[in-house]
Amino acid sequence: MRSDSHGLAAESDETEGVTADRGAFHGPTPERALPGHVSEGAFHGPASERALPGHVSESGPVPGLSADGDVPSPVLSADGDVPVRTVVVGAAIVRRGRVLACQRLAPPETAGGWEFPGGKVDPGETEHDALVRECEEELGVRVAIGARIGPDVPLAGGRAALKVWLARLLEGEPQPLEHGDLRWLAADELHTVPWLPGDLPIVATLATTLETRTP
Repeated sequence: MRSDSHGLAAESDETEGVTADRGAFHGPTPERALPGHVSEGAFHGPASERALPGHVSESGPVPGLSADGDVPSPVLSADGDVPVRTVVVGAAIVRRGRVLACQRLAPPETAGGWEFPGGKVDPGETEHDALVRECEEELGVRVAIGARIGPDVPLAGGRAALKVWLARLLEGEPQPLEHGDLRWLAADELHTVPWLPGDLPIVATLATTLETRTP
């Protein structure tokens, strides 16, 4: 579940900020991205049936964040030496040739921007389990995770990375439980919303994928 305490600042060579809770992604939103291509992958069977962990309490500290819950603090490896990169996961949920986009409500720096649903992988979770949990918390749906799409997007100056997978709905209709609005976008509609910078590298790979899917 997204909360303001999950914010991660994001940086890359072409962007100055990306989303919160995938990271608190600050900075202006570029108006366009160039479409690319990604090979289609078969979806893996049903989503994990394991119990889904709950969200992090806002009253307690969030692993990987500083005491004020804003700026990421380094997470060290078991030997206390080498920092471990935080992983943030996202879902490009595709249905009938359209992908689901979600409009952020907060924080103010990113409110109104659009993103893929997802969030930070909690300690002890696999990346797939975290993504299934985030989709249930944010949208009220169960999803099947498919192939990776797009590159790893560096966040927080390299201290975190966004990874996105294709996904399909298994159960439920997406509801904006933590977002202001939801839209299903076809390939020629991808740039009709202002995507947050951290999601743009993924958007750039989606056009061909959506065009090859059955309407």
